[in-house]
Amino acid sequence: MGLGGAAGPQFSIRPLLCTWAAGEWLAWVVVTNSIFIGVEAIQWAYTGMFTLELILRICGNGKSFFCCEDWVWNYLDIFVVPLRLQSGAMVWGGLGQGVESRCKTPKPKITTTKTDTQTPISARMPRPLTFQGLTSVWEKVADIILRTGVVRLARVLRFVMALRTLISSIIYTLKSLVWAMILLCLIVYVFAVLFTQAAGDFLLLDGATLLEPPLEMSTSKTRFFGSLQTSMLALFMSIAGGVSWVEVVGELQLLSTGWVFVFIFYIAFTYFAVLNVVTGVFCQSAIDSAQNDQTLVLQAIQAEKQANIEKITNLFKAIDIEETGVITYKMLEDQVNSPEVQTYFEAIGLDVWD
Repeated sequence: MGLGGAAGPQFSIRPLLCTWAAGEWLAWVVVTNSIFIGVEAIQWAYTGMFTLELILRICGNGKSFFCCEDWVWNYLDIFVVPLRLQSGAMVWGGLGQGVESRCKTPKPKITTTKTDTQTPISARMPRPLTFQGLTSVWEKVADIILRTGVVRLARVLRFVMALRTLISSIIYTLKSLVWAMILLCLIVYVFAVLFTQAAGDFLLLDGATLLEPPLEMSTSKTRFFGSLQTSMLALFMSIAGGVSWVEVVGELQLLSTGWVFVFIFYIAFTYFAVLNVVTGVFCQSAIDSAQNDQTLVLQAIQAEKQANIEKITNLFKAIDIEETGVITYKMLEDQVNSPEVQTYFEAIGLDVWD
């Protein structure tokens, strides 16, 4: 698709968009946008550059913009750029309303407030996390992602192959991560049920109940295993470095020495069997991801080809001792038995007697 009228020569911007300079310009804009994220005025300038770049690519590529090789990134730009425009408009609108409201705000009235002793205990308790609270949290996370350009920053990964390999390997291992977490949760759940039941039986034998245990007994003997949730958390922290299992063993010793050995078996099983196997699966998944990445394979082939060219060039330079730029059969015959030439032949996988 070109720019211009129906008659006369048309100027196409599509070749310009496919150049190395255009890709470098996009990478520069995205990276500097992430650096200057705190300045609102500069954010408008970057939003304008992103919008201009999107319009130019749509006009230059035409219908192929929606069905080319990079169609995923193109649709991502169509989704992100309008959201950046909307976010910027809402920010500036909010700033204008804030200035206007501050100009019209009356003097604050001095009112008396209740002291902490007058406030009911239920009012001083932290509010539970509701669906509305989760929604607001996700809205803030989405706003931060859009404002920092994290989504568009993913496009720059094409120009940084090492970072692209890491990100693609992590994404490729997410499926294995889900199943590993499910397996780990099942193991933790089974042992948590055992330890919670043991703690409950111990309290019942001492004349207490799990619902209303005495304060000194609940703090000293059910700190980690007072409920199923706390038991699972304690077991997970024991293998994840969140708590020293000397403390956990100290509580289990109050129950029975047998439960200490059960806990040690749990640590040994998860630490030396489960986690090591999971680590091996993750490493294998990352290796498979790198081997199946077509871009990385092509880059490796190109790098190997370039290395072979350099080896052959060095071989010819070693044979051409007179530096004439021409290799004759006599030169090759004279230098073929020299150690340096034989080393170059071995480097490219050739036998000098071939």
